[in-house]
Amino acid sequence: MQTNERWVLLLTLLLIVLVVAVDLITDTSQGVILWHILVEGSAGVLALVGILYLLHQQFQLKGALQ
Repeated sequence: MQTNERWVLLLTLLLIVLVVAVDLITDTSQGVILWHILVEGSAGVLALVGILYLLHQQFQLKGALQ
């Protein structure tokens, strides 16, 4: 994967995390049912795991190239 592709994917996942976080805050203030919060929160957590994975791979690649 090219460096530019990694950054696009990273920024996309970050945007997903932010949108999910705002939506969760809104949903909890409106009293949405718990299963909806859990499903949405899971999507946000998975996007966050993707961000951490990409960053980890990026640091490993930089270390291998030095």
